[in-house]
Amino acid sequence: MKLTLRRDEDIRMTGKRHPYSSDFKIGLSKDGQILAYQVTFYQNAGAAADLSPAVLERSLFHTTNSYFVPNVKATALCCRTNLPPYTAFRGFGAPQAMFVFESAIFKAAEQMGIDPWSIQKQNLLREGDSFPYGMKLENSQARRCWAIIEVTVDCLRGTYQIDTVKVVHDVGKSLNPLIDRGQVEGGLVQGIGWMTIEELKYADNGQLLTDTLSTYKVPDIYFAPQTISVHFLENSDNPPGLFDSKAIGEPPFMYGIGAYFAIWQAMKAFRPDLPLKLSAPLTPEKLLLSFYTEAN
Repeated sequence: MKLTLRRDEDIRMTGKRHPYSSDFKIGLSKDGQILAYQVTFYQNAGAAADLSPAVLERSLFHTTNSYFVPNVKATALCCRTNLPPYTAFRGFGAPQAMFVFESAIFKAAEQMGIDPWSIQKQNLLREGDSFPYGMKLENSQARRCWAIIEVTVDCLRGTYQIDTVKVVHDVGKSLNPLIDRGQVEGGLVQGIGWMTIEELKYADNGQLLTDTLSTYKVPDIYFAPQTISVHFLENSDNPPGLFDSKAIGEPPFMYGIGAYFAIWQAMKAFRPDLPLKLSAPLTPEKLLLSFYTEAN
C-alpha cells in the first residue's frame, strides 16, 4: 500500500521543530565579562516523547553557545501538550539554546548601554576553556571566525530585506568545497527562515492554522539575502576529524540567529526607546505591531 498525503495533511501530521519557552538570568562585570548564567528551558514536546528528551539534552550541551561562562545552572523540562509530537530538525536542540543565550547578551547590552558585539567578542571561547559539563575545548577557532549581516527594515510597513551576509566558516579541511559551500548557504537561508517568517499557529483546540504554503511561509529565492559571501577559515585542519574536516551540515543553520538580531538593531536605530521583546520568529506582523501597538 502507498499512502500519499495532501500538502495540508502532511503539514498537520508530520513532526516539527520543538518550540521552547525559556527564562534566564545573566550576570556580568562592569566591563562586560560574563560571570554567571542561569536558564530554564521549557520544551513543547507534543503528545508523545519521540526524540524530545534527546533534543532537550542537546540543548543543555549548547547552553552557552560559543562563549566561556564560569558559573552555569541550566534546567530543562520536557512538557507534554495536546499537539502532535515534535521531532528532530537541523540543529537538534542547539539552535533553541543558542538563541536564548544570544538573547541574554542582547538584553544585558541594552541594560548596560553598550554594543552587544563588545560582550560577544570578549567572551568567546579560548583554547583550554571548559564547557559547563566539564569537557575542555581543543583546537578552538572561535576568535578567528565572524559573521556580518546587513538588513534593511521598512519601519512604516514592517517589511525587511536581508541585504548582505558575510561568513567566515570553520570547516577544517574541506572535503568538497562546492558541496560545503552549498551546505553553508542552504543552512544560512534555512536558519533565517526559522528566525523570521516560519511561524506555526494553532487554534485553541489544537488545530494547526498554518497548514498550507500560503499561510506557512518558507524562504524562497526572493527572500534569500541579496549577497551571500562564504569564506572557509584557512589553516584550520582538524586532525581528529575525517581527513581533517569538521562538521558542515548543521552549524551554518545558527547564522540565522544573527539575522534576527540584525533586524532588531535596525528597529532600535529607528526607535531607540523600543523595548526588546525576545520572541521568534520575528515576522513582519510582529515587527510592525511592536512599533505601533502602544501608540494606538
